[in-house]
Amino acid sequence: MITGILETIIGIVFGACLGYLVFRKESAARFSATLFMEYKNIAQELAEILSNLKLQSLMPLGLTDNEYKRIDDELGLFFYKYYLVLPQQVLEELNCLHECLLSHGKQTYVVKYENAIPTVQPRISDDEVSELMREVAIVKTKRNLFDIYQRYGRLPRFIFLKCQARHVITVMYDCWNLSNIHEWEKRLPKQTISQIEKKKMN
Repeated sequence: MITGILETIIGIVFGACLGYLVFRKESAARFSATLFMEYKNIAQELAEILSNLKLQSLMPLGLTDNEYKRIDDELGLFFYKYYLVLPQQVLEELNCLHECLLSHGKQTYVVKYENAIPTVQPRISDDEVSELMREVAIVKTKRNLFDIYQRYGRLPRFIFLKCQARHVITVMYDCWNLSNIHEWEKRLPKQTISQIEKKKMN
């Protein structure tokens, strides 16, 4: 009789564990589907804002000062509209693109952490420029942008601007491409400079 009770208890525990695992898997699948749809809509909206940058083309942009300003203004609205749902890393990249637009593509930018505080700085060294080119490239072509940069020591402004814009999308994909849904809790919180400084004082 005791053996029968033990078998029943083991069966109940096993069934509960199996049910919990199935529930977790279904919850993760629902979360992934919801997150993908959210990402898709946000990414499409960003692509529309950046459509004039023609990311796939190597032809000059020919943008006027007003067009640069319009794109930057729309980017600013996008920043605040999705502030709560965009990871901090994406917000940082939007700041880099903002600076690049202000310079009309004269310089590309990267966020560096100095004493735990994120700071937007221009990419100056060849390694930093090369890193940007590699991070946005999907295929290797005969007209490798960094090879051209190394040969002539510069690239047209519109190339820098296109790479900076594409980098925002690359970082956004990295942030949404999560294997563990619980990582999202680590991605969403934002930290202002004031909050970072207060943490350092405590």
